[in-house]
Amino acid sequence: MEVIKHTKFIWQYLNVFDNNLCDHVREECLEHLHYNDMAYKRDRNHIVQNDSYNLSFESRQNPNLFLRKKLWDTDQKVNDVYSKVQDHYCSNNALFQYTLNNLSVIGFNTEYHFRHYSKNDLYHWHCDLHYEKTFVLSGILYLNDDFGGGGTRFLMDKLTVQPIKNSMLFFPCGPYFIHKSVPIKYGEKTIIWSCFDAVCEKP
Repeated sequence: MEVIKHTKFIWQYLNVFDNNLCDHVREECLEHLHYNDMAYKRDRNHIVQNDSYNLSFESRQNPNLFLRKKLWDTDQKVNDVYSKVQDHYCSNNALFQYTLNNLSVIGFNTEYHFRHYSKNDLYHWHCDLHYEKTFVLSGILYLNDDFGGGGTRFLMDKLTVQPIKNSMLFFPCGPYFIHKSVPIKYGEKTIIWSCFDAVCEKP
């Protein structure tokens, strides 16, 4: 598995999908975004300035059974590649293993979110935390790279990761990893984002 290790924690995996499969996933997600009436599309706000929806939720709850089946197949393809890359990251990043061991992690829950950025769209500075869940690891699957801008910028490391089609970026959650999506200059950016929610043993 080819990996660009931008820092000790921020790793970018290349060619995680077959290219045709990557295109297929992108087309299916875009079709649902643009042509289907979705009650659960996320609203924009002062931080989030893109169009997005919870792919996993739609694949289980969409009232149209035909659409649900299509989205379920797409969600499972995404889950397969995310699981493979997450296993590699957690098995090979010794510093991250220390975090997992301290939390007594026995498993993960996760959902996949499709995000679409048009010209001037962005995601302001934030860190991936949740008031109810134990987020430990973030992932971004880049579905295309034929656009300008749109890099993933990390504040503390003074690092901007360039999106590469069919690559996946992994990094831990938490305040040190404050990051943002740089505004789109031209074209459209599409990604699938997720956070791994740790299932921990109770003391």
